[in-house]
Amino acid sequence: MSESRHELLAWLNQLTSLDITKVEQCGKGYVYAHVFDSIYGGVPFRKINFNCNNEYQYIQNWRVIQSIFTQHKIDKIICVDRLIKCKFQDNLEFLQWVKKFWDQHYNGVEYNALGRREVRPSISIACSARPVSAHNMQNRKTLTVNTTSMRVSPNPTTTFLNSQIQALQENVAGLEKERDFYFNKLRDIEILIQAAIDVDPSAAQNEESLLKQIQNILYSTEEGFEVPDINGDEINKQIEGLQIEDETF
Repeated sequence: MSESRHELLAWLNQLTSLDITKVEQCGKGYVYAHVFDSIYGGVPFRKINFNCNNEYQYIQNWRVIQSIFTQHKIDKIICVDRLIKCKFQDNLEFLQWVKKFWDQHYNGVEYNALGRREVRPSISIACSARPVSAHNMQNRKTLTVNTTSMRVSPNPTTTFLNSQIQALQENVAGLEKERDFYFNKLRDIEILIQAAIDVDPSAAQNEESLLKQIQNILYSTEEGFEVPDINGDEINKQIEGLQIEDETF
């Protein structure tokens, strides 16, 4: 009997030291880098993106996984084009297969996922670690004094533009909240349908069944639809980058 999604996620998080809360997240590919590294070792984690948000980034992770399958002659076709859509059913089936494979091939040696992941400092941290000479410090002090002395009272136009930016940020926050509200409703419906199909698998095979028709509606997309390359956080960052500074003279 196949393990439940809760059991699979618990196993996955214990093995990988990640915080995977939904089966759909497995569609990003990076979780499987740890699974197969615990079996074979040698996975190039520098090529794995743990902060991916777009399908093209997911594909890069899956290329690493596919190379592992090729190297170790694992006879399993990975339907990357379906998995990267992060749909529940496709990723649940693949995760169940991976768990069975792991049970058969894992040698029981303790696996340190955190130790295997490479922690790369961000550019900002690297820059802040550079030594600062006395000459640079003197220039910085002079620049700070001069800039402060040149600042004038806020320009009315600047104040207006900044208020507009703040309004845009609030609109984005509201839209994200509304998006999450409807997404969670659809997610609950998807879980109920999947639970019903688990009880009666024949319902998924019958295109005329109500469950199958609802499932088709949930998974359908408009013709020409493409997943955007930018998320809400990136939009907020771009808006914040538009912050208008007061004019200096």
